[in-house]
Amino acid sequence: MVDESVKPLLFPEAFYLATKGGGAFFGKVGSFEEDYDFDAIVLDDTSLVHPQELSIIERLERAVYLGLDTHGIRAKYAAGERIML
Repeated sequence: MVDESVKPLLFPEAFYLATKGGGAFFGKVGSFEEDYDFDAIVLDDTSLVHPQELSIIERLERAVYLGLDTHGIRAKYAAGERIML
């Protein structure tokens, strides 16, 4: 059952919960701030054609919503170490 009185999360809110908000449980992860572990993925979204220029945030949101496949992931980092080329 869907509660129609509750608004859905906006993308920035969901992204926060998936990164820094959720990472707080594990320590200093989920952010690019100083003294945080460097965990990141490098995305290549050039295969996702769009008729106009998009901001970085719009490109990230599009990649998430469209489910950018693993071919778009160019690198992964965990605790500062590159774990995938």
